[in-house]
Amino acid sequence: MSNEGIDLETDDCGGDIFTELKKATLLELIWEDQSVIERKQTGVGAKNKKEQAWMMIELKFCAVSGVRKQNIKQFKTLWLNRKKRAKKDVVACRHLQYQA
Repeated sequence: MSNEGIDLETDDCGGDIFTELKKATLLELIWEDQSVIERKQTGVGAKNKKEQAWMMIELKFCAVSGVRKQNIKQFKTLWLNRKKRAKKDVVACRHLQYQA
């Protein structure tokens, strides 16, 4: 089953699942394990380490007071969407620089 067209950053009513506090908390936790999560290796061992890193992020995230439980799939989607937006912004900025 494909997740294309599904926005896991919003709930069924169109509201944000991740508040700014949750996003900041999650990004801080991801930053701690970024070297593992962003590793280009695709072997079984590397994949297991990535999954373990995401599970630890989930545990730490849920341990923060005032934060409702979220799942790893939502974390990954938020992270990938953030990276895509950042890359898109960089490309747009470079495009403007070359036009000038």
